[in-house]
Amino acid sequence: MTTSPRPRLDEKSVDGLVCVVLGLATLALFFPASHYQFNNYDDTQYVLGNSHVQSGLTPGNILWALTSGYAANWHPLTWISHMLDCQLYGLWAGGHHLTNVLFHTANSILLYGLWRRMTGAVWRSAFVAALFAWHPMHVESVAFVAERKDVLSAFFGFFALWAYIDYAREPSRRRLATVCVVYALGLMSKPMLVTLPLLMLLLDYWPLRRAAPWSRLFLEKVPLFILSGASSLVTLWAQRSGGAMGTLQVFPLGTRLANAVHSYAAYMGKLLWPARLAVLYPYSWTIPTWEIAASIVVVAGLSAGALILGRGRPWLPMGWLWFLVSLCPVIGIVQVGGAAMADRYSYIPSVGLFVIVAWEASTLVAARAWGKPALAAVATVILLACLGQTSRQLTCWHDSLTLFQHTLEVTPNNAVAHSNLATALQGDGKIEEAKKHLEMALELSPGYASADDNLGLILYNEGDLKDAEAHFRATVKEDPTHDRAWANLGVLLLNSGRGAEAIDPLRHAVKLAPDNAYAQLGLARALDDQGKLAEAMPHYYAAVAAKPDLADAQANLGAALSTEGKLSEAAEHLEKALELDPHSWEAHYYFGNTLLAAGKFAAAVENYRKAELLRPQNLYVQLNLAAALQRLGQTNEAIAAAERCLQLATNSADAGLAARLKKQLASLRRKE
Repeated sequence: MTTSPRPRLDEKSVDGLVCVVLGLATLALFFPASHYQFNNYDDTQYVLGNSHVQSGLTPGNILWALTSGYAANWHPLTWISHMLDCQLYGLWAGGHHLTNVLFHTANSILLYGLWRRMTGAVWRSAFVAALFAWHPMHVESVAFVAERKDVLSAFFGFFALWAYIDYAREPSRRRLATVCVVYALGLMSKPMLVTLPLLMLLLDYWPLRRAAPWSRLFLEKVPLFILSGASSLVTLWAQRSGGAMGTLQVFPLGTRLANAVHSYAAYMGKLLWPARLAVLYPYSWTIPTWEIAASIVVVAGLSAGALILGRGRPWLPMGWLWFLVSLCPVIGIVQVGGAAMADRYSYIPSVGLFVIVAWEASTLVAARAWGKPALAAVATVILLACLGQTSRQLTCWHDSLTLFQHTLEVTPNNAVAHSNLATALQGDGKIEEAKKHLEMALELSPGYASADDNLGLILYNEGDLKDAEAHFRATVKEDPTHDRAWANLGVLLLNSGRGAEAIDPLRHAVKLAPDNAYAQLGLARALDDQGKLAEAMPHYYAAVAAKPDLADAQANLGAALSTEGKLSEAAEHLEKALELDPHSWEAHYYFGNTLLAAGKFAAAVENYRKAELLRPQNLYVQLNLAAALQRLGQTNEAIAAAERCLQLATNSADAGLAARLKKQLASLRRKE
């Protein structure tokens, strides 16, 4: 009796099965992020505190995205993607996280397709894609909303490589133009792709094995290098103007080189053994000499080994150089920010090492050192370990409190983590605990601007204006580009009765961040208090435009319009203010003033009564309530309000007002 052979899947079916399994597993692994919150590290700057992003896709916002170097970066497509998310999800953080998850899933499938097309290898390509999809080092790129630029740029980067494969197999100007367009989109998502033309040269070597001379292969990529150079120049401008680029005085060249080689070794270590991962690794100016020496030996030794063994195993130099070259823009020679390294920077560079692992493993089978079942078992164990560790690491990103508590567990001397944890604790009302973490941050990093500013804000809210002012001034001295600290200093001076002094710091804040609604409102109020209403009006309007849901901005603009006699427009803004915050006594008071000026006395009284309930000891509420009641003909109630106002004026030692009120009372009593 003969048995029929078992049916075998054709190539398309195998590819489809791999893509389905890879996609579903990746979605399932990262789907919990759709229940996570925004964090207070960069998500505030990118989404929560960004009026352009929050107001969605508009011509003005798209123009801003194309021309702005905000957040020390030029990545217009990233901004546009966040705008689209806000249009789709509003400020539901889960939706923003889900978009990242979908891009990461698509990137994993694209990566499988790339290596499958170039090499024809199914399971090695699948292993590379699965490592990429499920590696714990990639959690940050996916679970961090502000790192949309990672997954988005990789999406276009992988598509550019896909288009490049078509070009390499059948060169034409049209196909090269397609590569250039898709590559430009990737650069407009994140400039880290500047090394992609060099990665294409590596692919020419292996696995594409293009036979053309190297000079020709280089020359055909000149348009791509031009795009790369332009992106680099724009990025340097954005980072320098945003104050993100470290100077040689702070980060000497020798220190940068030591950190660079140490970081290369650290990235390899964490990719091979992904433990103690953190959102930020503090920069160290004193790396032990033995660690630097060991790192040099490891990097140099592996480089030499890859080149020596590369003739028979071309994936070794290709994968190793892919790792080294693609990490180069963020390795710290040009230091941006205060981090030594970041998990997110490994997103594309890790592919080179994953390729080495997959293809080196296949040589064990070819040499009969291992059988296929043994290799499959080891690969399965590795991938299951990645799935487990990634699932655990993902939970650290649930919210700011969880994220920075974990960060401090694995990097205890981390000033940034202490500062951001303090901000999260403030949000939970744990003020004393927050102060301790801010003090620790300043102890670890004296002159750390954000910690000084945050501590100043706590002290200001506690009424300790002297110490709060000292911290705000320390912040702007340490970081003159810190717009929030300039705004906080200005508002403190304004609310301390030093309006004339407040104008200059508030002008600084507005110049640095025209979209800072609080700075615009503070400057408008300071100018208004100095009798410069005409100069204040554009800033009132700017505050409302920057943050339409800021009740104080709507109320103050309404009050200013009422002073100008524009009663109808004033009423619209005051009604909006009360819709946003029904318990705003100022909005009720200003609305009462507007209605009184419009001759709507009953409605004015109603609003003054509401303001009185919220601020019973406010002299001006009582004063204007008395005037409205008098115009309404309710003389007895007007007398009562005037008497309360007289008592408040007497207690405040305002002799002039008290004298006027006595005359008003005498007149009311005669009418009675």
